Amino acid sequence: MERTVPRLRAVAQALVPPIDGGRLRFRGGLVALPIFLVINLLYPLSLQQADWVETSAHLSYVAALAMLFGTIVGNGRMDLRRAGALGAALGTFVVLILTIYADSGGTLRERAAIVAVHVNNWLTQVVAGEAATDPTAFVLFLGASVWAASYMGSLALAREHRVWDAILLCGFCLVVNVSLALTSLIFDLVVFTLCTLVLLTR
Repeated sequence: MERTVPRLRAVAQALVPPIDGGRLRFRGGLVALPIFLVINLLYPLSLQQADWVETSAHLSYVAALAMLFGTIVGNGRMDLRRAGALGAALGTFVVLILTIYADSGGTLRERAAIVAVHVNNWLTQVVAGEAATDPTAFVLFLGASVWAASYMGSLALAREHRVWDAILLCGFCLVVNVSLALTSLIFDLVVFTLCTLVLLTR
């Protein structure tokens, strides 16, 4: 038993290396942190303004959590492959949980069952060649895109300290949403551009 505990601890440290607290930092200091947060929140906020689906208010929380975890992992010593796998696992969990809570009322089990039924109905319609009308799968896709853009951008900024790597995917998603939206979202692009320029000077 005494030998088992150190071995398990060694395995855990090998799979998830500890975060070096002395290296935990943000490019540009604390002043740039809210600016980068605004950059990450612009994409989910633009999705809400585009009004693609009714259930989209939780996407801002997805972006904020993705930025938090991406910054923490980016300042750690975990290699890029493990960081990507960890981000995918965390993103799946966060997007599912927040979508379940945002989609309907009731207990967690009841909400999860409702979301599962909606996704199953969507898959059944797609396989049958019918027009899928349930928006739940699309909400999950939007949540995944928000998580990927914010997590990868935060990870790149924390590890490589290059702003362009951090804003590339988020900016691409924002431009696509603005170009496809039926409402004018030019103001979001203007704010995104200004925040990016300020972050580049930090």
